[in-house]
Amino acid sequence: MPDKHVYRGQFLNGKKNGTGILKMINGNIYDGQWIDGNKNGRGVYFDAATKVIYSGEWKDGKKDGQGFLKLSEKEYYYGTFVKSVK
Repeated sequence: MPDKHVYRGQFLNGKKNGTGILKMINGNIYDGQWIDGNKNGRGVYFDAATKVIYSGEWKDGKKDGQGFLKLSEKEYYYGTFVKSVK
């Protein structure tokens, strides 16, 4: 496991902007769009500890808009999120 976060993608003015993949120390991964260093636009987030996957829209680093949240093989949610709340 790496000892730091690894980001591969676009930057603007020293911040993540455009598209990119962030692999975190704990194994979590975000693959998607960025604006000013925050998750913004479409993206997929994988939580390594819980195996939860979110695919959808982001705003200011929070789930915001239409998205699909897979909690387990039998439990999932598709709908609208506002500031990470469904």
